[in-house]
Amino acid sequence: MQTVCYSIVLKFDPLLLSPSLGEYKSAISDFTTAIKLDPDYPAAYNNRGVAYGNLGEHRSAISDYTTAIKLDPDYLVSFATRGISYYKLGEYNTAISDYTTAIRLDPDYAKAYRNRGVAKANAGLSYCSDFKKACELGKKECCKWYNDQCR
Repeated sequence: MQTVCYSIVLKFDPLLLSPSLGEYKSAISDFTTAIKLDPDYPAAYNNRGVAYGNLGEHRSAISDYTTAIKLDPDYLVSFATRGISYYKLGEYNTAISDYTTAIRLDPDYAKAYRNRGVAKANAGLSYCSDFKKACELGKKECCKWYNDQCR
């Protein structure tokens, strides 16, 4: 049986554990162990949240993303991933809020503009400016969406 030094793996590259292999239940166990070893490491909570999200367990994912944000209020990726879970639950306005925070933290985060635009469209809000910005930042599908839906 292989022994993993979780704290070293997590500090080196948190994605080296099971989620990269699609083994989400195993990843949840791995990240839970990592959290026990270092409960103040936001990436462990975020990555466990990603595993929960990939299993469709979005409330658990949101809880982990929220913990990561409490540990590091500028942890951009947790706002973006939490937004995805809120979106998948149909909580579009809350998703929009998280994507907006991600954009405030990184104004060049094209995927956050894209995702916010999609959430706005589903919420019945104006979304063209988000698709345009995402297009300008390199999200090619957003260029098509902008041209098809906003011109």
